Amino acid sequence: LERILLDQCDAATESKIQHHLETCSECQQRLETLAADPQTWNDAGKNLSTISQFAVTRSVKKKLQESSSFLVTSHGFRADGAEPESSVSATATPSWKRLLDPPKHPEMLGQIDHFEIESKIGQGGMGIVLKGFDRELDRAVAIKVLSPHLACNGTARKRFAREAQAAAAVVHPNVVPIYSVNQTNVERPYIAMQLVSGRSLQSVIEDDGPLSVLSVVRIAIQIADGLSAAHEQGLIHRDVKPANVLTERDVTRVMITDFGLARAVDDVGMTQTGWLTGTPHYMSPEQAMGDDVDPRSDLFSLGSLLYFLATGREPFRAQRSYGVIQRIINEQHEAPNQVNAEVSQTLSNVIEKLLAKEREQRFQSAAELADYLRDYLAHLQQPNLAKPPVKILHPRRQQTTKHPERPWSLLAWILGSIAVAGS
Repeated sequence: LERILLDQCDAATESKIQHHLETCSECQQRLETLAADPQTWNDAGKNLSTISQFAVTRSVKKKLQESSSFLVTSHGFRADGAEPESSVSATATPSWKRLLDPPKHPEMLGQIDHFEIESKIGQGGMGIVLKGFDRELDRAVAIKVLSPHLACNGTARKRFAREAQAAAAVVHPNVVPIYSVNQTNVERPYIAMQLVSGRSLQSVIEDDGPLSVLSVVRIAIQIADGLSAAHEQGLIHRDVKPANVLTERDVTRVMITDFGLARAVDDVGMTQTGWLTGTPHYMSPEQAMGDDVDPRSDLFSLGSLLYFLATGREPFRAQRSYGVIQRIINEQHEAPNQVNAEVSQTLSNVIEKLLAKEREQRFQSAAELADYLRDYLAHLQQPNLAKPPVKILHPRRQQTTKHPERPWSLLAWILGSIAVAGS
């Protein structure tokens, strides 16, 4: 156990230990003692129920980082869900302004290479997002800089580079384009991307409430098209959620961002067997269990996202993220049209099919989903001219398999689910 905390085990040994820890309470308790004192875990439990999703106190992060080589970061924070300033220690995280060179323009805060920096947009577990201006091409940009406390970490830099490579490989109107990548400066690696003027879908629902069926279908088609383009490149997003879909000002076009957890389907060099990635409320069952994922995992996450757009709440909810994961794996959600009577039966069935526990019962590709929704959109717009799409057999009638529950200790859940999370 001491060796695995010090990252001195090979992959095979590490995998065996992980499987053993799932069933051995004695070793779970021993590992918790080795990693941190009881008060730390008590504090972690309190914070997991009060801080958004995967956030834990900086003291827990510090102790875990001191006792192991695991990369522990808070996850899922954006401009519309930023980590509370009160939880960030000035000594633990250097000020983002220290990343900037002196400004050349009096109205700017500073500069990074040829980008003038106007303001900070938001901050995630791995990156700080800044609003800037490209002097050379005369356009506004968003600059995502790797967080200072992670820039010196080789694993973090590789994952940051993977985010840029994954996003840059996908050229599509519904995916935020990458303009340039700079990895030469070890202290300040960054990505320059298009600045999207609108809000995230998370903010849209929080501000305006659930969307109409027509709006949900239009947005779903665009997200499915963007994911289809990514899947054709062999990439799985792994973190499809409302905060990672940005809108233009009038919400007519949406764009997927933050391929921070994306992996090439056949890329095993960057994969750590058994570790979870993603955000709890939008994980697929296979992702929550740490199993291999494929593009259909993104479709389950998209189903959770559409459920949120249509009802104003997530399909699987609990007081703690651990409880959310257990419900995703083992329990059924309430049908969307039972939560919001304005949701049509067809849209409700589409979402239900996407949220099937078994991936074979979901839509089998993002392209298939987009085609179905286009037929449905045509019927919604011209019901007298366009026939409704083929009725979907209610997925719940097909589902008979229930995943066995897995005993997880607090330590196993924290290390497993937060270890490789990105922003």
